[in-house]
Amino acid sequence: MIIWTLSLLVAPALAAPPSEALPPFPSRADVVEDCLRADPRESAAGTEIAAAKAIAAGATPLSPLMVNVDVAPLMGDMLGGEVSASWMLPAPRMRASQTALAVAGVSDKEAAQRMVAVEIAAEASRMVDEVWELAALRLIFDQHDAVLASAAEAVARRLGAGLATPEQRVMADMARVDLAEQRLTLERRASVVEARLAPLLAAVPAPIGSGEGAALYALSAWTRAAVMPSEPGPVLSTSTVRSPAVEMAEADLAMARQMEAMARRAGAPMTELMLSYSSMWGDPAMGLMAGVGVEIPIDGRVLRQQRIGAEQKTKAAETRVAAAKWAASQEQASAQAMVDEMAAMETLMRERMAPLTAERVRLARTAFENNRGTLADWLAAVRDDAHTAQRLVETRAELHRAEAMVAMARGELAGTELERK
Repeated sequence: MIIWTLSLLVAPALAAPPSEALPPFPSRADVVEDCLRADPRESAAGTEIAAAKAIAAGATPLSPLMVNVDVAPLMGDMLGGEVSASWMLPAPRMRASQTALAVAGVSDKEAAQRMVAVEIAAEASRMVDEVWELAALRLIFDQHDAVLASAAEAVARRLGAGLATPEQRVMADMARVDLAEQRLTLERRASVVEARLAPLLAAVPAPIGSGEGAALYALSAWTRAAVMPSEPGPVLSTSTVRSPAVEMAEADLAMARQMEAMARRAGAPMTELMLSYSSMWGDPAMGLMAGVGVEIPIDGRVLRQQRIGAEQKTKAAETRVAAAKWAASQEQASAQAMVDEMAAMETLMRERMAPLTAERVRLARTAFENNRGTLADWLAAVRDDAHTAQRLVETRAELHRAEAMVAMARGELAGTELERK
């Protein structure tokens, strides 16, 4: 009666789609690609780049020609007018520095977009590994629940023959209840994944075939699956780029250097060419004027402080680049050490521990059925075997996550090398 009540209450919540109704498990790169399209942070970063490029396109090496028109009353109903044009000659290399600064601004926005893309890809990669782990763990729970069900049936038969006690029947039922409780915890994890997927699915149209969004919808279908999924594919992309954090620091340094160059040239004289015609003069010959003006900054203290401030900002940017490179190397080394540890652990559990626990279950069952062992020994062997299988899946998922950490530190997560529009 305990088993029947448990299945009545839990089975509807744990219902998994049949394996024939499931699409193929999506590849990591396809899920990353769909997430990059659906996540608003990526489109916002693209807008920032477009704005920076527009500013850079307008940063010409020449000052604009300024035209001024004035109209004023002279005497009675007579009006006088003046038209003037002026053109400020740029200080030596000043406009070139301004153009270079605008270009550096584009590089800074592109580096920021790269950072955003890698963050989105890392989140998508972790979600893929989470769904993979959930599906594999469900299958393990189902398999070991079947083993425990057979143990309960064996105890029931022996109880009818007077070879078992009611306490042993309760013990077998409690083992299944304990496994069902673990399964409920697993389903809570699945609900969290579904909550993360919901806004992404809402941002892409329902796919037709293998089109845009198909990987996200396939991943959503697998969140409640109880089938061993295929491996989600490699973490690393084929591109070779540096850490996005280093790229951003270097872009900031390029901007700081251009700002310093502009501060050094801010005290240079500025020359202005002027041409004007005025009808306010009585003699038309006097209405046409041409001239040259020179602007010379005289507040040297302010300019000196600006130069010193720009130099300090450049030094600070250089320090940030060095710090970013050091942090990236440390992060990569730490993540690689985790990869090596998880790979060794996965090999140990798969090649040695899993076969031993499976053999222990077989021996314990045989001993119990031949009255040479206890039910407690059999159930303990089943629990250890289930725990080993779970740890093997979890270790493999941790290995995937550690590989993603290495790839993120290098900016090489699969899918992030896609061209941006």
